[in-house]
Amino acid sequence: MSGKHERRPYTPYTDEQIQFLQDNIQGMSYPKLAELFNQRYGTSIGRLTISKVCRRRGLTNGRPTRRPYTTSQIKYLRKNAKGRPYDELAAMFNRHFNTEVTARIVGEICRS
Repeated sequence: MSGKHERRPYTPYTDEQIQFLQDNIQGMSYPKLAELFNQRYGTSIGRLTISKVCRRRGLTNGRPTRRPYTTSQIKYLRKNAKGRPYDELAAMFNRHFNTEVTARIVGEICRS
């Protein structure tokens, strides 16, 4: 094994499942929506997957993002991300902008 994560095969969502997401997304957090979806369909889909499925289909929950990042902050991360682990990049970001962002959040910003 090469050490890379194996990619799961793409599983298309049924019209019924997409309708379920449309009917239940408004005001719902993605973790809660994933929980409801999994209960209904006997799946084990995570919150990030549910949020990506919804975004691809133009579905939003109408909730504000937890922390909006400025264009300057996004540019800073893009400029400094190459070759750095997220924990190091988070420390640099926090020093530069006087914030307390975690490595996990920095990773999410960089991957978005």
